[in-house]
This record gives sequence, C-alpha cells and structure tokens, in this order.
Amino acid sequence: MRSGQLATLLVSVVKKHVGNDKKLADRLADEAISAEGDTFRFTVLSALITIYCERDDQDALMRLLARWCPDDRLYSPTTIEGYLVIVFSDKLRDGTLVLCDAFDRSTSKDTRHRLATALRRGFTALGVESRDDAAFVRECRRWYLKNRGQYQLNYEYLLKGHYPDIDPATSLVLTPHESMKRTGLFVKKAGFEGTGGRKGQ
Repeated sequence: MRSGQLATLLVSVVKKHVGNDKKLADRLADEAISAEGDTFRFTVLSALITIYCERDDQDALMRLLARWCPDDRLYSPTTIEGYLVIVFSDKLRDGTLVLCDAFDRSTSKDTRHRLATALRRGFTALGVESRDDAAFVRECRRWYLKNRGQYQLNYEYLLKGHYPDIDPATSLVLTPHESMKRTGLFVKKAGFEGTGGRKGQ
C-alpha cells in the first residue's frame, strides 16, 4: 500500500473511531507524541491535522501544532505551511494565523523552531526578515494582517514542496521555475502590482 493510500485510510479510521470526541482525539495525540516509533507518530498526527483542517477546527489544530510540527513535509510532497495555507484554503479559515498562534502557544524550543522555519519558507520571499524566531513570527503576523487584502494564494508554491532543498538552477526539470526558492505563499493580486498597496486605476 502506498503512503498516500495509507494516509487516506488512516484518516478514515480516525474519523470513524474518534469522531467529534475531542477528549479521545487529545488522548490519541498524547499517545502518538509520546510513542517511540517515528513512523507511527508522524502518521497518526498527520491524520489528526488533516481532520482538523477539514473541520476548520482551528483551536484543536493550533493546540496540536503547538506540541508537534513536522520538520518540513506533512504528506509528501507538500510542506506543512503549503498544506494549511493553500491545500485546505477552501475549508480552513486561516492557516497562516494557526501557525503563528501555535508558535506563540508552544513551550517546546524544537517545535517553535519548526513552526518558525515553516513560516520562513513561506514569507521570506515576501520581505519578512529576522534571525530570531520569535521576532520573525511577530513580523510575519504583522505583515500578513496588513497585506492579506492585496495578496492571493500562490499555487506555484506547492511545487516548492516537491523539492524544497534542490537548487532550481541545476534542477530545472524537477523545479521548472527559476525563482522557486524565492517563491512565497502569496502573490500580489492583479491591480496591486507596483502601486504601493493601493489598487491600480
């Protein structure tokens, strides 16, 4: 069975047996986070993330991500930020703020760094900068709240998830856009380019 098929099956199983029982879902997350097997932990927690995205349960999603965030991809080949912000944009109200809120809530240094790294992948190309994780996330939130009305989702960003560490200059067959590593989660809407934030006439 392929990994994608296994993930779909696990999501169905968790939905069926956990349903809307938040206490049971929290218990399952507790068991998975403390489990010794990395594969079991990743598969179960990824399934819970998918379910919370589908249900637009931003609070449960934020609480889970504050405890555990994948290093980069959720399901191959999509990065966690691409998954929340773009893939589930029709169901999850605001994946960007979920990532920011999860960072603020987390007490784990490693998890906070993974969350900040996810936001860096998505927002550095948009001009958000800081070497400090906390400062970067604050600036990311500020930029997003100020500019989101002028920007739209950048679906080309999902290609970045296929090969996030490959140099586009030497891998044009795999990453067809030369600026792939400089691609952000959002691009300016038509009419806003070069207007300093004001819609063009």
